[in-house]
Amino acid sequence: AYRPTNEERLLSLQIAYIISNEFPIGEKDKLDYANEPETYHTVHRQYHPTYRALLYEKNYYDIFFFDLKGNLIYSVYKELDFATNFAADGIGEWRNSGLGVAYRAAMAEPDEVHVIDWAPYGPSSGKLASFLSIGVKRENQLVGVFSIQLVPALKPRNSSRFLEDAGKDLTKSFQTFRYGSLEDKIQPVPTQRIADNLIATDNVWAKLAPLLEQEVMSPRKSLESGTNLDGSEALAVSSLSIDLGNQARSLSKALLDDAWLYQPALEGAKILLVTEQLSLLHRLTRNVVRWALAGQG
Repeated sequence: AYRPTNEERLLSLQIAYIISNEFPIGEKDKLDYANEPETYHTVHRQYHPTYRALLYEKNYYDIFFFDLKGNLIYSVYKELDFATNFAADGIGEWRNSGLGVAYRAAMAEPDEVHVIDWAPYGPSSGKLASFLSIGVKRENQLVGVFSIQLVPALKPRNSSRFLEDAGKDLTKSFQTFRYGSLEDKIQPVPTQRIADNLIATDNVWAKLAPLLEQEVMSPRKSLESGTNLDGSEALAVSSLSIDLGNQARSLSKALLDDAWLYQPALEGAKILLVTEQLSLLHRLTRNVVRWALAGQG
């Protein structure tokens, strides 16, 4: 009833709540209602503080309501998607976005909660956005769609993939430091003391790595193969992670002590060699610390 056509509604609502809104971009939600005579603004004044408080409490990016024709009749933040149309056969600018998918999914299956995966969203300056949606019913009759937009910080991290990649990097670091690398211009370890400490550290890693490889398998694959970690193996991961950190500290001390001991007799090339090895060791021990923290957690 606010205006007779979608185009007029879009123009009038965006003027009232975005263009004429005295608050800056990113703070348009602070306007409780537009000071105009239509009933829409009275209803907005009644409910907007409630949904704004919910958004702040739950750390949502935005909250939306659609009518059955795909019109975005309400949002908390009043970005440029506000008052536009999301129907698949419409002409709305953002109808093919994640929010459009969320709206249509809830229309098709209104009793289900639909989760739309992360993708850049234009009205939010291209930030990653994920949407949840569900139908809104009154006396068992569908009257619209409710949706929320999640903040990018809530995007889950693929920790298993991170764990797997970090393990491969650590194994490669041990091999490079132990045997040298022509590609990285790293010579083999210069003293027996460093070699002994490196071998001891590498031996601990050789025991820990296979257990961690079991940990990063998908739950279904672990179940089918019977290789998921049991309680004793989980304790072993924690203990070996601590041992690995301790050995890495011993290795670091051996390298620094020997570099200091032999520095007066080293030629410039050998000094450079120790510096390069120290840099490599820094990367190695940084990975070890990550593993130790993960094991203790």
